[in-house]
Amino acid sequence: MSQIGLKEYLEVLKKERPTEILEYNDSAPLDYFMTSLVLELDKRDEYPVVLLKNIEGSSIPVVANLFASRDRIAHMLGTTVQKFSERWVKAENNPIKPQEIPDGPVKEFIQIE
Repeated sequence: MSQIGLKEYLEVLKKERPTEILEYNDSAPLDYFMTSLVLELDKRDEYPVVLLKNIEGSSIPVVANLFASRDRIAHMLGTTVQKFSERWVKAENNPIKPQEIPDGPVKEFIQIE
């Protein structure tokens, strides 16, 4: 998989592995809702990425459980679980130089209190 951001990866996950993402669109409190949801899923041996889109008092969605599955981590790196170590060593030995850009999605929302 080429280098993509979190938003793009979530879209890839929806298309390629729709059972691995749980989107919650109802209003959700910011407190322990996410944690209790992830723990309940864990009791059922279910480990989807959890995306809460409507957090009370916030316009920013919340993502959890992204790294809860070895298979999903391998998928993010464009490899398999069996070849993960080899891919990881290759990435460590060939770091990507950062690029400074004047603008980007990270600057779309600035919260000033």
